[in-house]
Amino acid sequence: MDKLSYKIFKNGSVTFFTASLFFPKKIQEDVFDLYAFVRVFDDFIDSVPQQTAEYYNLKSEYYKAVKGGVVDNSIVMRFVELQNQRQFEQPWIDAFFKSMEQDITKHDYNELSETLDYIYGSAEVIGLMMAKIMKLAPESYPYAKALGKAFQYMNMIRDINEDQKFARTYLPANHYKQFGLQNLTFEEVNAKSEQFQKFIQSEIERYWVWRKEAEQGFKFIPKRLRIPVEAAALMFDTTIRKISDNPMLVFNSKVKPTKPEVVVSLVKSIF
Repeated sequence: MDKLSYKIFKNGSVTFFTASLFFPKKIQEDVFDLYAFVRVFDDFIDSVPQQTAEYYNLKSEYYKAVKGGVVDNSIVMRFVELQNQRQFEQPWIDAFFKSMEQDITKHDYNELSETLDYIYGSAEVIGLMMAKIMKLAPESYPYAKALGKAFQYMNMIRDINEDQKFARTYLPANHYKQFGLQNLTFEEVNAKSEQFQKFIQSEIERYWVWRKEAEQGFKFIPKRLRIPVEAAALMFDTTIRKISDNPMLVFNSKVKPTKPEVVVSLVKSIF
């Protein structure tokens, strides 16, 4: 196991990291290498100030490696090896970069179609790569995309306040304006808490539509591999329920499952 990929993954995601520990060793290593790759690019974009030069330099290194070149970056080299072994489609990685670069230039999303375009590159393609890593049948791919979409939408709801420091609002403006909200800043939301709560409930309904769609595809995943996938989904469900119970939580702290809730999710996925 690559220690750097392990460290990046462990520091970057409690939910996914914990769930991935229940994959067989080889798949676990592949998941670590995938996550480390996307994380290093995301960290450049989400730093304050943004490290755009470093982002574009590493992107150039990636395309050099894809063409057969050798670069002095183990995260990139391991990912390219993984891409070749698992036959990730090149447009998936291109879409990932497109979404990352939207975070440099785009700050508001007016309609759901714009948000979903971003989600395709930032999350749905990751679901497709995970399906390839687990060697699932192509019939599973729409469900893998749906799970990635649900997870990313939950993150967008949970991180409303955190994204404000980047002046970003991923949730569609025409959705929250229907509830009388001009923006999703704390000042606006605090003054119109009832409207905000109704808005969040409507957005959470979208999560459940995609989440339930994705669950229909679990039948394509062998039981041994389904355990970590189901565990991660249950942990996301726990988080979204907490927000549903009290939408203003997103302005207080980063909502996550507690350690006992993580254990419960893992136990439920096993049995």
